[in-house]
Amino acid sequence: MTMNDNGLSGIVSIEKEVQKRIDEEQLKIDEWLKEVMKKAEEDLKNAEKDLKKAFDEKLFAFEEGIKHEASEIIKRVEELQEKIKTLNDNELKKILINFIPRIILYHECEDKTRLI
Repeated sequence: MTMNDNGLSGIVSIEKEVQKRIDEEQLKIDEWLKEVMKKAEEDLKNAEKDLKKAFDEKLFAFEEGIKHEASEIIKRVEELQEKIKTLNDNELKKILINFIPRIILYHECEDKTRLI
């Protein structure tokens, strides 16, 4: 074996060692990436759970508020119904005279939101 052969085999040996270390490092990087991805997926799932919980709580509070408002409106309507029952014909006529123009205008107007 000549000096060139020894030198060449040494280079090949070093090259194989470098490739082995590169492969080992690549395996470490692949494992690290798997762990990072797993952690990111867990964090995303937890964030989704937290958002869903917050949304559900806000929705429940909103629904409760709407139920309360509806209950108050119904109560007021019932009070007005009772009050209307006690009105005589002349009092009812006065009320109707005030509301009939508004009713007619409402039915003639295309943009009804302006009249509310």
